[in-house]
Amino acid sequence: MIIQTTDCNARLQSQFISRYRDYAAAVRSMDVDRYMSYFADDFSMRSPDGKLHDKAEMAHYQRINAQTTKRVNSYSTDVECVRTLANGDVAAVIVQKYDRDQAPLDQPDQPHNIRTSVVQRETWRKTPQGWRIQTIEELVVGPVFIDGKIQTQ
Repeated sequence: MIIQTTDCNARLQSQFISRYRDYAAAVRSMDVDRYMSYFADDFSMRSPDGKLHDKAEMAHYQRINAQTTKRVNSYSTDVECVRTLANGDVAAVIVQKYDRDQAPLDQPDQPHNIRTSVVQRETWRKTPQGWRIQTIEELVVGPVFIDGKIQTQ
């Protein structure tokens, strides 16, 4: 279930927008350590196929992504809704758009333009280090374009 817009908290949303702006800037500059610092130690991500990914797996994927990405053309996170959950955590629904030139590991001199988008529900938890993302659930994965051509699954 996607959060109903009547449940959104505008004041809280404005506080989290700055976190997402910094996170997006870290992605655009390919600063893996900076954007991974937003994830809680017990972070997990659930993809639409139900598979669960932990922080170590995500960090490994992000380092390969940074290594193979030649240029980030644009990256944005639009914060659609933020609300407080009963346990004090904060849930955010975001739309993420990513446009980059990336090469396969085995063909590093042959980058392709890749454009993706996804709607995610992210749960943030207050830790001694500040707010950290505990979970990400991909709700809707948009089309993938490689060199301008839509990819079919």
